[in-house]
Amino acid sequence: CLDGQLSVLQAAHGDLGMIQQRDVVVAISHSGETKEILHILPRIRNIGAKIVSITGHPTNALASLSDIVLPTGVHHEAGPIASVPTSSTTAAQALGDALATCVAHVRGVTWEDYLLNHPGGAIGSKGRQNPVPVPTPTPSVTSIATGTDRASTASLDSTPAPTPPLARTDAERAPTPTQRPMVADV
Repeated sequence: CLDGQLSVLQAAHGDLGMIQQRDVVVAISHSGETKEILHILPRIRNIGAKIVSITGHPTNALASLSDIVLPTGVHHEAGPIASVPTSSTTAAQALGDALATCVAHVRGVTWEDYLLNHPGGAIGSKGRQNPVPVPTPTPSVTSIATGTDRASTASLDSTPAPTPPLARTDAERAPTPTQRPMVADV
């Protein structure tokens, strides 16, 4: 599957065919009970793709179908209408950005690699003017537990960590009634 967004509506009408066993699907739902997402996740699991969920409730239906759960920690939305998504969408975006940054670091993506894929706009212009950016501390994943109750702890430091496994093996995929999906401490 190409990196990108897959609409649950399109997925339910044929686009699930784009997903391959080697893919990682990031499913985002604050409640974790969104029927459209829950409808396609068993099919994604059957394909063999790994499922990472970003959700507000680490014990919901979405979490139970996920290999890794990233809880947002949001219990109440901001503003006068408590059910309008505000805080939860901001937290989901921040977790998605952190996940992308950690994956880029683990994969060893360099400034030069980044510029090859981003030649336009202000970033591309900056890269043409200054091909080697000023070094800044890089976030790194410091550990990922392999147990059934904890998934990862991350910290911001400049020490490279060994490349950890990012998902369970196929034998560990389906949680048993006594097993919970891996839940990240964020």
